[in-house]
Amino acid sequence: MSLQLTESQLLLQRTVRDFAEKEIAPKALELDEREEFPFGIFEGLRELGLTGIGIDPEYGGSGGGITEGIVAMEEICRAYAGIGTILAVQFGLWGQLVQQFGNDEQRRAFLLPLTEGDMITAFALTEPDAGSDAAAIQTTARRRGDEYVLDGVKTFITCGDVATHLLVIATMDPALRHKGVTCFVVPRDAEGLTTNKQRGKLGVRASTTAEVLLEDVHVPEFNRIGEECGGFPIIMEVLEASRMSVAAQALGIGQCALDATMAWVRQRKTFGAPLASHQGVQFTLADM
Repeated sequence: MSLQLTESQLLLQRTVRDFAEKEIAPKALELDEREEFPFGIFEGLRELGLTGIGIDPEYGGSGGGITEGIVAMEEICRAYAGIGTILAVQFGLWGQLVQQFGNDEQRRAFLLPLTEGDMITAFALTEPDAGSDAAAIQTTARRRGDEYVLDGVKTFITCGDVATHLLVIATMDPALRHKGVTCFVVPRDAEGLTTNKQRGKLGVRASTTAEVLLEDVHVPEFNRIGEECGGFPIIMEVLEASRMSVAAQALGIGQCALDATMAWVRQRKTFGAPLASHQGVQFTLADM
């Protein structure tokens, strides 16, 4: 098994690093303080093909797989993790879920606009009383003819305030727990859907967060991803895979911290010598 990146992966790494250093890093502090979605940078991500990593070129994607996603995520988060969080939702949670579990018509309807158009997505799972326990969600979906009616509240939803489409996780019956979970694509302009922006996070604040309210929201059967009551294994599989992206985010942040530390200890002097020349400091750097 080779642990070396291929030539194409190295090219991706260099391309993303160049973009991140020029377009993201200089604006990182401002982006975090403003707590506003960075539409310009997001368009740059799309132009580079990063919103389509792991998505089949037939649906406008860039191809590749988990390794390409991790390479891009690490480089983006090395500049600013707020952008990485946005990106992870687009190609990781939304892109992979629709590609793996949607039908061909759904892939064309919900992937092409993400990779080539103006779609911004959100993954609406977390609720006030149901976060990591996805089986405890209370947002309900009732079947009515050839459509579903959704009611409930979601919270801490990444990009929820700006998303053009949300992947809403609901249950056909809360008493069924994981056996009732079902996945729906809900457009932002659906009647009965409203959002409230949530502010004051400790970091990654350009990755905006919102409360999502659904009151008598009608969605067509076409917008159901996967089988009715078959959503739990779908979201578990996608969330499991997304943990590698979270690890890549942490690695990028750690690399940024190490880079900043190295620059500091090389130029900061004590007793006439750079801090980096002291053995105790070197031990700490080695641990990092």
